[in-house]
Amino acid sequence: MRGILTGLGLALTLTFAAPAAAQFFSAFNPAFDYETADTEINENAFPITLGFSFTLSRASTISALGFWIPANLTSNRVAIWDLSGNVLTSATVNATDPAQGDYRYSPIAPLSLGAGEYVIGGELQSGGMFPFDLTGVTTAGGYTWTGHRENVNPGFNFPSPEVGLGNQSAALVNFSVSAVPEPATWAMMLIGFGGVGMVIRRRRKTLGLARLA
Repeated sequence: MRGILTGLGLALTLTFAAPAAAQFFSAFNPAFDYETADTEINENAFPITLGFSFTLSRASTISALGFWIPANLTSNRVAIWDLSGNVLTSATVNATDPAQGDYRYSPIAPLSLGAGEYVIGGELQSGGMFPFDLTGVTTAGGYTWTGHRENVNPGFNFPSPEVGLGNQSAALVNFSVSAVPEPATWAMMLIGFGGVGMVIRRRRKTLGLARLA
């Protein structure tokens, strides 16, 4: 039994010691957080789409889409597109979804994205508020905001590049992002659990010989 526990401890140590793998065990890993922001209201008589483009410098997994809590949040759609306007994933964020920081998050089926540029946008209701010109911004590893996007036509549409509203403008939406573990990380995990299997097999063999003696 002690050998099995030792092997299991080795596997867990190798798994959790890898920073990339450890990110999968947090609740949400927001693309960005901030300390303060200015706010503005949607004066249109219909929902519009606000968002931004961003780049990922490494392969990443998107696990949840977020919507700004003070934005008159009821049931608001959020999507990620490629630069050609193809929807890669989407979700509806509700007022009852789990909150972290200034956003509520709707979990999605994990989406793997390669390094590159993408667009995220959310449906802002008439009279809803949105934050812009953020200060005290911190970001997840590999993520970079690149530009303001909006579509002021009625409905939920692919947002086009527009003149920004300051630093990380129109930060109506957010997302949870984690780096895909490097091959070396997966190797350490497999070695660790392989060690557990070897210990268990050796233990069974020893017990079998003891019964025959």
